[in-house]
Amino acid sequence: MTSRVGLILCACLMACDVGTTGNGGDGDGGNNNGADLSGTNIGCEGLECQINHQCAGGAKTTITGTVYAPNGTLPLYNAVVFIPNAPVDPFTPGVTCDRCNGAVSGKPVGGAVLTGPDGKFIITDVPTGTAIPLVVQIGRWRRQVTINVPDCATTALDNGATRLPKNRSEGDIPQMAIATGSSDHFECLLLKIGIDKAEFTAPNAATPGKIHFFTATNSAGLDLATPAPKATQLYSSLANLLKYDVVLLPCEGKGYDKSHANNMALNPNPLGLISQYLDAGGRVFSTHFSYDWFTYDQSPYNKLAKPLAGNGLWPTEQGDDYNNTIHATLDTSFPKGSDFSKWLKFAGAASAPGKLDISQNRHDITGVDNTYAQSWASYDFTPNGSGPGVMHFTFNTPLSPPKDDMGAPLYCGRAVYSDFHVTTDSVTMTTDPFPARCKVDPVANPMSDQEKALAFMLFDLSSCIQQDSQQPIP
Repeated sequence: MTSRVGLILCACLMACDVGTTGNGGDGDGGNNNGADLSGTNIGCEGLECQINHQCAGGAKTTITGTVYAPNGTLPLYNAVVFIPNAPVDPFTPGVTCDRCNGAVSGKPVGGAVLTGPDGKFIITDVPTGTAIPLVVQIGRWRRQVTINVPDCATTALDNGATRLPKNRSEGDIPQMAIATGSSDHFECLLLKIGIDKAEFTAPNAATPGKIHFFTATNSAGLDLATPAPKATQLYSSLANLLKYDVVLLPCEGKGYDKSHANNMALNPNPLGLISQYLDAGGRVFSTHFSYDWFTYDQSPYNKLAKPLAGNGLWPTEQGDDYNNTIHATLDTSFPKGSDFSKWLKFAGAASAPGKLDISQNRHDITGVDNTYAQSWASYDFTPNGSGPGVMHFTFNTPLSPPKDDMGAPLYCGRAVYSDFHVTTDSVTMTTDPFPARCKVDPVANPMSDQEKALAFMLFDLSSCIQQDSQQPIP
């Protein structure tokens, strides 16, 4: 169970009872196997006073584990893991400009570590005792548990302790909104990664969940048993959008003018509101035809594409290979891209090394301007007569931000564009509402490689903002 731990605080070792520094093996919280910690923890505070620096033979008190998605099976890259030495600050509701700066709340004992492409972590010089707090976090995904740590030994934690929360009772989950589209059942993928179905509610539910359900204005996807509001309510005002850490805008099966609904101009214009939301620190996940949120007359995001079409927009709706599985090439020239390629293998993907198998693919952008965007996967459709295509890219916002004193761009928001989505066989051929229509059985309907890739990108989207060209930091 998740615990918020009242930490023992002491100014130094002389103020602590070293005879009760803890041995996770005996459950009494008061035995450190007779280790004499005097002189080793001078000036310590709190849990620092429970670290044994005199283990025999150079041994260390160590914990190891793998961070997983809420489902407990999908390993997660770039998660922050640490032992807090002070209470962890609660998240402030609403969008914030969360830039990676190497600092995390809770005064970690010995600092925080990041998981690698295999999702694994190792923390040495861990405080010994029972009910030692542990935090696992990606952005506003955060779970706090307590663990028992034997002295001078290596403790391998199981996935029960190291997965992200399934629901609010287990920890923090970003406040998300999804406008379900008829051609991309992204809401079913959220179930597959392990989010509790009880967290999917209408925004005005008596007990609102962490995933607010809306249906797309033009071509809606799945709906709740009690119909959810239309997406025009979601993007009716900037203040409304700013309630959400992440906004999911999956494909509606056709391109639409998002400045209108039912042939009526919307005021304020949602296209401008989405841009303001991103610049303020919002996160947007879009797939396929949801390019209509980014390429339109006078859009600041038209320049992401390279080259542009003759009308100055993205060169959309080019020939693809929809009926066959393509083997997209991954861009491993930047740190996250290289690690993503490795992560796919650890996640059990069947794709060849350096590749991502994509079914029901599309082709709506030829290349991206690296000044503004980062390509993650590409495929050459030349045999179909339409040339190269970028299958997945990300960009930070504002596109041309101010810079700090060291010349680093001060980004706030982030967006994902994926020219593939959760395939049509992710739902049953019935008229059942969500979640009944979703095929989520891990044995009968395991995650496909492209679903795993989309999950990776969702957690990456949720994390703190930094340049993709840099090695990740907390």
